[in-house]
Amino acid sequence: MRAARNIRDPDAVPTLTVDAHVHFWRIAQYDSQWMTGAFAPLKRDVLPEHLAPELRAAGIERAIFVQAQHRTSDNEWVLA
Repeated sequence: MRAARNIRDPDAVPTLTVDAHVHFWRIAQYDSQWMTGAFAPLKRDVLPEHLAPELRAAGIERAIFVQAQHRTSDNEWVLA
């Protein structure tokens, strides 16, 4: 995907919009004990395919994955 050009100023430097911090998890593999009360809606799988339409709708072209837990396995399944 190429950066969008500014239609009003074709000489402007192209820019990308990046979400600099996203998490993914599979609830069956995740320590979700804290997901109660107001956080209960988070107690579900959160995967790249769930985020992609939201990013597109918001005009965000890239996202940076940040591990959700401090375990090597948390990174391994996302990067596989």
